[in-house]
Amino acid sequence: MLLFPTLALASDWSYRAELGGQFEAASHGIANFAARRKGLELALITDTLQVRYEASRDRGRWWAAGRAEFGAVGLVSTRWVDGAPSPEASQLGFYAGPEGGAVWYGPKGTYFGAQASLRYYAFVALPATAAVADDRPVAHPEALLGWWTEPADLYVRAGVAVSTVAVSPGVHGVFRLHPAWRLAPWLEIRAGTAENTDLVTQVRLGGLNEYVVPLAGAAWAEFWVEDYAAVRVGPRLNLGAHWLAPVLDAATFDGQQAWGTGGYVHLGVKAWSFDLAAGIAPGLDRPGRSWAGSTYAKVAVDF
Repeated sequence: MLLFPTLALASDWSYRAELGGQFEAASHGIANFAARRKGLELALITDTLQVRYEASRDRGRWWAAGRAEFGAVGLVSTRWVDGAPSPEASQLGFYAGPEGGAVWYGPKGTYFGAQASLRYYAFVALPATAAVADDRPVAHPEALLGWWTEPADLYVRAGVAVSTVAVSPGVHGVFRLHPAWRLAPWLEIRAGTAENTDLVTQVRLGGLNEYVVPLAGAAWAEFWVEDYAAVRVGPRLNLGAHWLAPVLDAATFDGQQAWGTGGYVHLGVKAWSFDLAAGIAPGLDRPGRSWAGSTYAKVAVDF
């Protein structure tokens, strides 16, 4: 008699699993799993554990979460310096803490709100580490402002990260154009500026995945930046559950410039999706050549 209620409760949950990675001189894997029921999400994001709850209302939504990461923390474990992995600049990182926020919906797709996180970071030397960063608590409140429509959206966040090491104010924004046409433009613009950043608060730039400011061909988080502007542009061909897109990326950051070009293919087959991307970045030196290259692949299933 208890079996059927148990199965009915389990059917309220949905699940998503992802496996993939970006591949270059210092490759990184992705292994994610999330279980969701109504507003609750329990997730493993490679080396991060997250418990998150979100509630929606007619005029807005709010969320609260707890997160803990064990090892990479923004890829502090595999730093790049001058176009190559640097064991001397790398170390293990850990953090844990709560976060949350709320947004209110305005007219014509606008919204505004606030979010904040409080985390304690700890760092541990690897065998070749030259210097270990100081452990620290970091409080990071931010104001949010955005606009969303079916063909485009804009998102801006401004705040200050306060720790025992530094006080770092910053403003960051993203604009995306994504009309649902058969042949549509793909345009993304990202920009930000900050002061007094460090290995916790610097923005990660470089790569083909969704965890960074993208730059095709560059290594995953090859550059850690304070002031930046980056654009991605190209056509995108939508074929039902499938799409493909060649892209051109260009970025300026902290007195440097870089560009890359590549392409993405996405296939959707029932509950499965497959993503494959590759890119090159002329001018980013690698041993024996004056260009960088990387590939990215991911498979996901919803059940």
